[in-house]
Amino acid sequence: MNDSAPKLHHILPIRYQSGFAIPDGCVWYFDRRRGTIACEHPKRVAAESHFYTYEPRDIPNATALETFFALHVEGPFWSVLDRLEKQEIPTPDDRMRVSFFSAFMLTRIPAFRSLCAKVFGDAVVSFSKLYPNLEFLDGICRTSSGGIIQPTEPKNNILRKMGHIGMEAGKHLLTLDTHFMYSSPDEPFITTDNPFVLVQMVKDFQPPTVSATSFMKWIPLSAKLAVGFGLPGNRITFTNVEAAKVRKTNTGLATAAGQIILARSRDQLEQILSIIPKEIPDGAASFPSVVF
Repeated sequence: MNDSAPKLHHILPIRYQSGFAIPDGCVWYFDRRRGTIACEHPKRVAAESHFYTYEPRDIPNATALETFFALHVEGPFWSVLDRLEKQEIPTPDDRMRVSFFSAFMLTRIPAFRSLCAKVFGDAVVSFSKLYPNLEFLDGICRTSSGGIIQPTEPKNNILRKMGHIGMEAGKHLLTLDTHFMYSSPDEPFITTDNPFVLVQMVKDFQPPTVSATSFMKWIPLSAKLAVGFGLPGNRITFTNVEAAKVRKTNTGLATAAGQIILARSRDQLEQILSIIPKEIPDGAASFPSVVF
């Protein structure tokens, strides 16, 4: 791996976090694993060493996924976000950038990795019940600190899924009506390390999935702005969202957070924490977030 390649990878991009920051550039956040509240620069928040690095790390293009996010997903999106916060009408290219940025905020996060690991583990366990010869498990199992053998999907497989499913989800979002929603000044949007939300629009028996037409796909883009993807179509709407509705969605988002909850102020953070469960939810059950 190139020594100059980025090693600290931000699950929530620094520039994205800055949209939820206070004037001095710091963000208020709650670390759910540690149970602590802090205010720090986004460089030190929601980051993990080599999160997107392929293994082994010395192979050519080991950080290709991180580079792809930076150059093709994040970089072209920031100027679009600036214009949308001013309520400028997006161009078709702007709409594409929003769709793919939102889609990758579904797949680039730890909850996606946890879901992949659970699905893989369940499949391996079921297969081993049919075939008691466990030689096929070589290379895909690890032993926990407690001595329990656990099937674990290779990291490179999951990174490839992040890219592939992100692209497919982006294509799907691009076929849906796009709704830009602006928060009330006294109730800004929050975000988390699991920011992709499903909101039920129509009561039916569809399960909450990214492709379910009865659920709006929704993501906060900054403290001021969120985007929703509704029914199939190409309409673009702008809506001011009342504080009570923003507060309800913020609470749902925070409940499904894996580790990090970002808010615009300590007061807003503490208000949310007084309502939601303090324990970390089961990853598969809370991904993506569902708000009814």
